[in-house]
Amino acid sequence: MTAAATLTTQDIALRRSQLDEAFVEMYSNLPPDVRQELRMQTVRVGSAGACMVGSVPIVLFNRVVNLGVGMPGTPEQVDELVALYRAEGLPFMVQLSPIAAPDSLPTWLEARGVVRKDSWAIFTRDLGPPPEVSTELRVERVGQELATVFGDTLARGYGLPPSLVVLMTALVGHPGAHCYLAYHGETPVAAASMFVEGQTARFIGAGTLPEFRRRGGQGALLARRIRDAAALGCDLITVETAEDPPEKPNPSYHNMLRSGFQLAYMQPNYIYTPS
Repeated sequence: MTAAATLTTQDIALRRSQLDEAFVEMYSNLPPDVRQELRMQTVRVGSAGACMVGSVPIVLFNRVVNLGVGMPGTPEQVDELVALYRAEGLPFMVQLSPIAAPDSLPTWLEARGVVRKDSWAIFTRDLGPPPEVSTELRVERVGQELATVFGDTLARGYGLPPSLVVLMTALVGHPGAHCYLAYHGETPVAAASMFVEGQTARFIGAGTLPEFRRRGGQGALLARRIRDAAALGCDLITVETAEDPPEKPNPSYHNMLRSGFQLAYMQPNYIYTPS
């Protein structure tokens, strides 16, 4: 029986918290010129890791992970986090794990203007073979020689500001990070990445150029990463995406289901917007 079939919600949340810790560490160790250009900070508040990209007021890049994980959170920690982002004039997101404590954390956040907005769908998958994908695109893993191409393709495909190309580029070649491009002929048209910590692989940062969507690119990138995660000895894959409400369907959600992922739990997002 596979790990994905036997792990509880708490087990999966613990593994994801370890990946979040690795991400905070990775951001802390990016090249100094990148951190300076983007006004990046990583700050520890209790068990929480606060990541800040001061040049980009987007909550996806200004978020708090692992609040109340491993040690109970406190009202004072929430005050410190709010003050940290408020001083920079940045919005931010707190992602509450199912293993966060105490149960009063949501109340403390809401009381300080960090309001629940939505949830992320957390998916997991075993390392069984991916389904066949019919596409004219080919997928290649890329190294530092194509770092700028990867960063530019991912930023454009994901709809990120051009200023973040340098951040996407810096991830290529970082320990634990695996980066991929999908090509139409010789033209890179989609990008995605995978981060491995221990025996867990987390799929992150996928995007396709608008004019090349609906050609199987993301399915092919998912399949390649599934095979690579298996080759690396992982026993669990996890990925997150937005909810899939009837009034606003999320294609990424359905890509996960087609690729053999199963919904593990919904993770609430609490958002603070400077007044």
